[in-house]
Amino acid sequence: MDKKSKKEELLQQLFTRKMETADATNLPVNPVGSLTDILKKLVAAFPPGCFCPPSQQTITQIKSALNDLLIWSTSAPISISLKLELQNAINAVKNQLDANPFSCCETIQALESLEIVLSKVLGALQIGTSQQVTILILLQQLQSLFAG
Repeated sequence: MDKKSKKEELLQQLFTRKMETADATNLPVNPVGSLTDILKKLVAAFPPGCFCPPSQQTITQIKSALNDLLIWSTSAPISISLKLELQNAINAVKNQLDANPFSCCETIQALESLEIVLSKVLGALQIGTSQQVTILILLQQLQSLFAG
């Protein structure tokens, strides 16, 4: 199915719902899954207690969730500039996780920047209130994991 057909199918799906709120995090054009699921995976990747220094398993799990988020961002229903900002923030965290020597402070700063961009993404998504609240709670959980 070509891109135009996917767009037409999506528009038809939206119009047949008679102006119901579209679930932008679960649309079929999103191959990785919903943003909610990705954020749950990212939150779950952090160990209880202190994050620093992270184990290799923790780094692998965080990077896996970030890779999913990076893929999600390519088809996210947000502006191109916000997609680029999100992708840059994701890559900044991944770069910090790979840095040698590892810097806890710089990694936490990159995570905080990512959380800010994710908040902008949430504001740009055309989703229902209950979905916004769910994602906002996940963002707050994420922030609490590395807030000092």
